[in-house]
Amino acid sequence: MILRLAVALLFLVALASRAVSGTFGFQPTQVTIDNKHRIVEISLSSLYALPAVFDVTVQRWTQEQGHDIFDPAPDVIIVPSVFTVNPYGTVPVRVTFRGATPSSERELSFKVQVREVVRDASTPVTTFSIPLFVPTHTLAGTVTYSLKPQATTQADLVVNNTGSSHIYIESLRISSAGHDLYDGAPKAFVLSGQTRILPLQLKAPLLGTDAELTIKDDRGSHSQRAEIVP
Repeated sequence: MILRLAVALLFLVALASRAVSGTFGFQPTQVTIDNKHRIVEISLSSLYALPAVFDVTVQRWTQEQGHDIFDPAPDVIIVPSVFTVNPYGTVPVRVTFRGATPSSERELSFKVQVREVVRDASTPVTTFSIPLFVPTHTLAGTVTYSLKPQATTQADLVVNNTGSSHIYIESLRISSAGHDLYDGAPKAFVLSGQTRILPLQLKAPLLGTDAELTIKDDRGSHSQRAEIVP
């Protein structure tokens, strides 16, 4: 009887720790498919003491007025699409397109959606979302940034991406007139041909006519200028 209670207690402790800790992980965090690399591999690893079942889907990913839109992507092949990750194990998942790799004048974007399959509706569900891009060989357009004050220490960063590929703002620092105004991590994608507005809480009011942005993205760190507009 005591042994059964001890086992049950250990099981409950494992569930509790699973809900609050990073039990599962994946690599890489972003993938690209092109004519030279038609198959990508994503590895899902477990630090959990029990087996876990996951299913994988891929959806077409677009944006409209700053909002993400997802649609079915029937031409994508996923192997395996349903799998079990053993305790402390790793499972590779391969993704490719049925037939030729799609092409467009703009970069195509998809999301690989990984979701844990659970029987109990009260159990926390682990989900991952991995961006998948199909680049274009046509390089055109630019990315512009502007800041619109909304209150004394609030502003909208307007990102207008007319370029042929996505941009990603992992972290952002803003300075103007010798003052540090913002240091945060929006972790925001702006897809090709889209405009996105990012509300920001500033440390001080915006002064002057422009500001310097230091952006860290999936290609490294770089500086940009943002016009301050009324």
